[in-house]
Amino acid sequence: MPAGPVLITSEPSTKKFQARAKRLGFRCARALSHRSGRVPVLMYHRIHEEPDVLNISPERFAAQMRLLRECFSPISLSELVAHLHWGRPLPPDAVVVTFDDGYRDNYTHAFPILKAYDIPATFFVTTGMIGERRHFWWDRVRRGLKPVAEVTAVWPELGHRLQGRSHDEQVRLVCAALKTLDTATARERLERLCDPVVPDVRQTMTWEELREMAAEGMEIGSHTVTHPILANQDPEEAAWEIQHSKETLERELDRPVRHFAYPNGRMVDFSPTLMALIEGVGYQSACSTVTGYASLRSSRFALERIGVCGGESFRRFLIQVSGFQGA
Repeated sequence: MPAGPVLITSEPSTKKFQARAKRLGFRCARALSHRSGRVPVLMYHRIHEEPDVLNISPERFAAQMRLLRECFSPISLSELVAHLHWGRPLPPDAVVVTFDDGYRDNYTHAFPILKAYDIPATFFVTTGMIGERRHFWWDRVRRGLKPVAEVTAVWPELGHRLQGRSHDEQVRLVCAALKTLDTATARERLERLCDPVVPDVRQTMTWEELREMAAEGMEIGSHTVTHPILANQDPEEAAWEIQHSKETLERELDRPVRHFAYPNGRMVDFSPTLMALIEGVGYQSACSTVTGYASLRSSRFALERIGVCGGESFRRFLIQVSGFQGA
């Protein structure tokens, strides 16, 4: 069982929440969101104390979930898709919570908080990493990137760009460069650019943890088998990633898997062909990382999301969730 939820008892009461939101122009933002029919689909990755742009601390996440429960109407991704596809009505100020990758802290930290505030969520998991101790490739870059001189010997153009930069900047540049390569080349470069790194603890959720979450009403979706950028893959390999991950999840969880999320998920990372393939194998939706709000104008197989970043202010989070941003 996961640890007990991190409940924010020091946060303001509901009335104080509402007063604070009003001072930020929140009521106007909510009205705009409801009137325009836009729904924020929030995208999280890790609920973890380690500082990183993709990490949200458990305390901050609990405060955000309390805000959603007290001031919005959290719904499941399936409810949103039923609205987009069949026109089923949504509650006012609907919001959807999603997670990508399948990190272990989604179970140990996020899951208890979501249950405490009765908030449904969809977890997009990379099936080839379930229960693994090894790092995702981008975490391996962060922890095992070789010195600049060795990187330069492997990839001179990239190595020259890393000189004089901080470790965080180097990691960002290396990850961005690897994403431009076809899958086979990216894997080969990764092995040459990074030392092997063995994590101290398991990095991802197990099948037992995923089954428990599904039994408690959380939705489990596919994030492929190996987390490649599908647009960079051979079509047959991409089709295998999409279908095999779905089949594996359905077999292990004994329930339909209706939703998919593109690895990386930018507009250049998927195509109409991939969207049609995803629909053809039986998914009902696919989430991107393209910033925006889901609406009746959205494609169900290229749903926009709002990425929630580490260190984000309370005001910024309010603006994003309200739909005022971009109104």
